[in-house]
Parts: sequence; structure tokens; C-alpha cells
Amino acid sequence: MTPADARGTLQAEQPDEVTTPAEFLMVFGNWRYFLIVDKVGLSVEDAGFVRDGDGKLTGERALFIHYRNSSIILADNAFRMLKTGVVTTN
Repeated sequence: MTPADARGTLQAEQPDEVTTPAEFLMVFGNWRYFLIVDKVGLSVEDAGFVRDGDGKLTGERALFIHYRNSSIILADNAFRMLKTGVVTTN
């Protein structure tokens, strides 16, 4: 499935590697308590001339654009992590 085909769909992928003891696989919770905050504006820097893999100039110019954001969990008990490889006995 290409990214263009996947727009608006929920996807899950299983890693190819074998999980190690106590590895976290998934986060469950109420996503209304997860807040993403964007910083107003962005930084733009002239990165100069573009070079190819051999170091030759390509005749193009480049910009380096830096955009910042952050996130916070609003309620500590809103999320739980799924662990694998952990066996507990009572």
C-alpha cells in the first residue's frame, strides 16, 4: 500500500524483529488527554549551493527550514503501555 492509498486509514505494522523481555509494543489510552503544541513560526536558513554525491555543484540552491513542536500528557492515568515477555505469578 502506498502512502497515497493509505490516507485516512488506520494502519498497524508488526516489527520483523523478535521482541526482547519487557519490550513495549503499544500504547492504549484516551487520546483526548494528549496535547500537541506547535511553536508559532519557523526558522529559515540559506543552506547554500546543492552538491551531488561526488561533490559537484548541481546548479540548485537549498533552504534549511526548522519547525518546532512539542507534546504533553494532560492526565497521568490516561495511557497504559502493553508489555511483552513479562510473566508475573502471585
